[in-house]
Amino acid sequence: MPAELAAAAVPAGLVSYVSLQPEGLKPDVLFVYDLELPADFVPSPQDGEVRSATRLLASALLHWLSGIQTCACMCCSSPPSP
Repeated sequence: MPAELAAAAVPAGLVSYVSLQPEGLKPDVLFVYDLELPADFVPSPQDGEVRSATRLLASALLHWLSGIQTCACMCCSSPPSP
C-alpha cells in the first residue's frame, strides 16, 4: 500500500482478545483503523498472515458476520452459504 494512502487511515478502536498457546494464555490487542480505499485498489498480502482479501458491501459483511459460530486465534469460520 502506498504510504500516502496509508497516511489517511483514521484510528477507529481496538480489539482485545486472549489466545491459548502452548506456553499458556496470550493476551493481545489489535488496533483498528478506518481507511477509504479507491475502487480499483487490490490488496496484496506481504507478510504471510493473510491468504486473500474480499471486497464486501457493509450489508454483506454484516450478513456474513451473523453466521459466525466460533472464532479461534483470529481465524473465523467460513462464511455461510448463500
